[in-house]
Amino acid sequence: MQIDENVSELIGQIYDSALAVEDWEDLVDRLSQLMGMCSGGVWVANDETLEIPFYANWNEDPEASIAFEDHYVFTVPPSYFDPRRPEGQIYSCEALYAEGEWEKSELFNDWYC
Repeated sequence: MQIDENVSELIGQIYDSALAVEDWEDLVDRLSQLMGMCSGGVWVANDETLEIPFYANWNEDPEASIAFEDHYVFTVPPSYFDPRRPEGQIYSCEALYAEGEWEKSELFNDWYC
């Protein structure tokens, strides 16, 4: 069955990406196609060094993506690095801000409005 093959391949790709950061871009692209997403981005953070070693996006204007990466990806709110958050969880941007602060943020007003 085609769906089973796609799921099996996707699971393998997820495991491969967990071991090799350079594989994330292809995984993110595939997920966006399977889910019908028009555009987006994902970044991975190191809670110990407070660095974001990886950022990938899809279906975005290249110049806008560069501007976003240069400014916003590396200026995430301090709550992003909260050690009390469980590892391996996916968070929306809104979840990283105090209640009511997401809509006031520079990121929201510059990119999400």
